[in-house]
Amino acid sequence: MTDVYKIHPAYMAERFSDVAAKLGDKPMLATFLESTRKIIAVPGNWRRYGVYWWALKAVLKMNGLDLGGQDCTWLREEYTVKSPKGVIDQESTILAAWIFAEENTFSPEVEFEIDDQVWLIDDTDMT
Repeated sequence: MTDVYKIHPAYMAERFSDVAAKLGDKPMLATFLESTRKIIAVPGNWRRYGVYWWALKAVLKMNGLDLGGQDCTWLREEYTVKSPKGVIDQESTILAAWIFAEENTFSPEVEFEIDDQVWLIDDTDMT
């Protein structure tokens, strides 16, 4: 089942509130983007986002970061957080990727089991 790695909505809302309170008047999206850019500047760090990588990469690309054209459409679609109207929620997508990275410490060659299949997250644009 593909939702095995999804962050529970109540937990996401709690974390979102915590982050918003800590940021105060700072713009959340800009802060998230800058922090993420710094993290992925270190070779291999992009892998820490696991199944959320493709959704995170899409948000970064939407905001002007050229990360190449490789994509995994079904994982990107599955793990992109969207509003009830179907609009991409960029801040929540980044936060979900961060939560995943915090809670799942894996080796760079990590495999994920999704729908009874084993997947290796690999992005040749990032190697």
